[in-house]
Amino acid sequence: MVNTMVGTQALFGKVALVTGKARSRGASVVTRLAANGAAVALTYGGPCERPAGEVQAIVGAGGTALAIQADPSDVAAMESAVEQAVRELGRLDILVNHIGMTVARPTGTAMPKNLHHAVAVGARELSIALQVSLPYLKEGGRIINICSIENGFSSSGAAVTYSLARAAVAGLSQSLARDLCTSGITINTIMPSHGCRDTYAKSRDLLLNTDAKSGDLLRNTRKRIVRQHHAGTEDIGQHHAGTDDIAHLVAFLAMPGTRFFTERSGP
Repeated sequence: MVNTMVGTQALFGKVALVTGKARSRGASVVTRLAANGAAVALTYGGPCERPAGEVQAIVGAGGTALAIQADPSDVAAMESAVEQAVRELGRLDILVNHIGMTVARPTGTAMPKNLHHAVAVGARELSIALQVSLPYLKEGGRIINICSIENGFSSSGAAVTYSLARAAVAGLSQSLARDLCTSGITINTIMPSHGCRDTYAKSRDLLLNTDAKSGDLLRNTRKRIVRQHHAGTEDIGQHHAGTDDIAHLVAFLAMPGTRFFTERSGP
């Protein structure tokens, strides 16, 4: 189903806003949405992060793209970014929250202050993006959050705060699902595995050549990934989603035909 929908112009006439870092995975998401016909706006941090190349590539291919500098933790800045996107592109249909949450990882057992900070960091930037965007999203709107598989399993030591920050994002999405569905808006959270910015081969190399703590994290994550055959190879193993995999899934969830996909919101 994904292959038959992604790669079409099914998003023609739609406007998407992608928040967060515009490099790597964020750039791939923007490019994929544009390839499917959407006009795209993306926010970025400092001047050194300006995604000029990505915007030029989309425009050069006949698409519409707009880069807006905005601090995702600043309500006024995000309000201004959304207003600019709507003013210049005409509307807002799709919100992709690709916000890079940096949470300090303690070397020992996480203390309450670490946990409080994790929840604050994990939910604040997402809640700001939602707050300033929801007034513009109408029936058929899509909200897609990019989180992490780590919110779904128990962690210990240095990974506790990291996992809790991701769990806050997933929990917020599920809490909003019931309210949003009455307005015809879906919200979904994508949970890629650790190392998802790399291809499968790079992730495998990372697992073999990383430090002990990160290696443990990768091995723990791989236990949760279904074994599958990798096309064009003799390899049968666990596939870490690459940037293109995530971008294709975002585009799929943004399609008009996926209006019945939304977060679990209880019985």
